[in-house]
Amino acid sequence: MPAIGVQHCLQDFTQSVPDSLDLAKEAQYFRVIQPDGSHRHIGIRRVELFAGIALLRIHMAWETFLENVFVRYMCGATSATGFTPVLLLAPKPTIEAAMGELLGQNQYLNWTPLNTVTWAKLYFAHGEPFNTAINAVTQTLDDISVVRNRLAHRSEFATSNFRSVVLRAFGYIPRIPRGMNAGRFLLTINPSSSASSQTFLEFYANTLLGAGLSIVP
Repeated sequence: MPAIGVQHCLQDFTQSVPDSLDLAKEAQYFRVIQPDGSHRHIGIRRVELFAGIALLRIHMAWETFLENVFVRYMCGATSATGFTPVLLLAPKPTIEAAMGELLGQNQYLNWTPLNTVTWAKLYFAHGEPFNTAINAVTQTLDDISVVRNRLAHRSEFATSNFRSVVLRAFGYIPRIPRGMNAGRFLLTINPSSSASSQTFLEFYANTLLGAGLSIVP
């Protein structure tokens, strides 16, 4: 049986995220063909919609990466640099066996920061390499979930949580760009000094890429 690896999981993730960012960047140049043959810009609302789609794709790629790497590490997988977590239990014989144990009676796994760290501490010494990496980006992951939920839901709860993220990001209402919605927020420059003039979408994406490289060194 060939050795179970994780490097392809990282490669898929590090390719998927830039592809999603490219989609958001290229959307500003999209045109619609008119009946007379002319071309009209798709409009800012659709550009913002593509930013939202990009975030959804990035978050999906992140959760897929986490799940694929986690179950492989449970089987004793090693990264290309030779890193492998210290297992607290016997390695699982197959990926299917590892997934089945994680699932238990559930139909799917919810890779929230809390769940990920909790599971990691059950299977790996000190919960590493997930514990440190996830704790470092928990706020970003929480913010991504809030923005994602605002894109998907129109509830007052989703709206209120999104407003809290925006207020925390900009400090006070006069600094918040007018007409702020989830897509426009993602395309806005993050004012934090740690963001280095990235948009919120770019900041979120690059933060997750950094965490991924810590999990699969």
